[in-house]
Amino acid sequence: MKRTTLIIALLITFFSNAQDYVVEEKFTPKTYGNLFAEFNPNNRSIVSWGRSYDSSSDEFLIPKGSNYFDARYQYNQKLFLGCSFVSGFGYNWDAIRLNNDSATLYNDSVFHDKRKLRFQNITTNLGLRFQTSSHPDEGFFFQATMYNDFLVHSASVTWDEVGDSELKTRLKGLDYVNKHSMGVELRFGYMAFAMFSRYSLKDIFKNSDGYQGIPRLTFGVQIEMAASE
Repeated sequence: MKRTTLIIALLITFFSNAQDYVVEEKFTPKTYGNLFAEFNPNNRSIVSWGRSYDSSSDEFLIPKGSNYFDARYQYNQKLFLGCSFVSGFGYNWDAIRLNNDSATLYNDSVFHDKRKLRFQNITTNLGLRFQTSSHPDEGFFFQATMYNDFLVHSASVTWDEVGDSELKTRLKGLDYVNKHSMGVELRFGYMAFAMFSRYSLKDIFKNSDGYQGIPRLTFGVQIEMAASE
């Protein structure tokens, strides 16, 4: 009994003298500023969607189904106030839906219900960027670059109806297409949004005799955002 009483007395003494230690921490944005220090706004991710422009009178292509997509990385190196040197690389997809006339057969004299040329390229670009703000995510900007496309995939795709069935034929690795093309790209935008146009300085076909060239002008919209290091 005495032992039990002694233990209870010791427990009462311990808990009566125990103290709670509370660590007070005040949250301020500056305390966590280092979390965002590695997020460099000069590293840019750019995603594009556009369409080729056909100014010919015989309507070489069909706009619906002719789409251009581009995803790339770009780095802005500041030269002086309001001007940066830009360099980047990425990948693009280009699909041209052709009209079914003699000028668009391209080594295929058979009439088809629908035909497309498809290309995929590794792309690089170098140029200058002018901006009204020192921060790439703010203000208006204008950018002019030279681009180089290196072909990695080409295909001619046709669709036909045979009876009640649809027949799709794909011919890959087109031997009459150049492996390299270059051109000029202009961009004008505000903050994360931009309009762009690309003009090819080189015909995509090795020998365009008897063929009408692919439209060289592409225009569309872009979204640009900062990419982490």
